[in-house]
Amino acid sequence: MLGPYTEKMALEHNLELYLTIRYFNFVALGIVSRALSSIIYGLRDKKFFLALMYYTTCRFNHNIAA
Repeated sequence: MLGPYTEKMALEHNLELYLTIRYFNFVALGIVSRALSSIIYGLRDKKFFLALMYYTTCRFNHNIAA
């Protein structure tokens, strides 16, 4: 996301900005990427895909297992 040069410049000028950039990088690269990876690989599984579609579309069809 934001490279080490940007972090270094932010650290020299404003500590709060530096900490905000570090936190953003942690969330964007660490947490979101792992969550998306699980969802993307989970979409290949038919049961997971059907359950995801059931909960995201708020359908009242209770026949999830196909």
